[in-house]
Amino acid sequence: MKTKWLEVELPIILVELYELLKSSPYSDVMPKGFDIFEFSKEKIDGKYIEKNVQVELVVTPFGDKNEIEITTRL
Repeated sequence: MKTKWLEVELPIILVELYELLKSSPYSDVMPKGFDIFEFSKEKIDGKYIEKNVQVELVVTPFGDKNEIEITTRL
């Protein structure tokens, strides 16, 4: 598991940042967005998710071709 911690100073208050992040939630319809776990006066705890779909063509030993869709969320 890879984790990135981010500490920033912004010219807006934490509530405004929370509202901005909340307005871009991750879902199957939106392939990238934020999943907020916790919000308090001192911190926002969440993660940024980006869906990546790759389609690979696999040829079997008998010459049949199959497409395999691989979905990862980063």
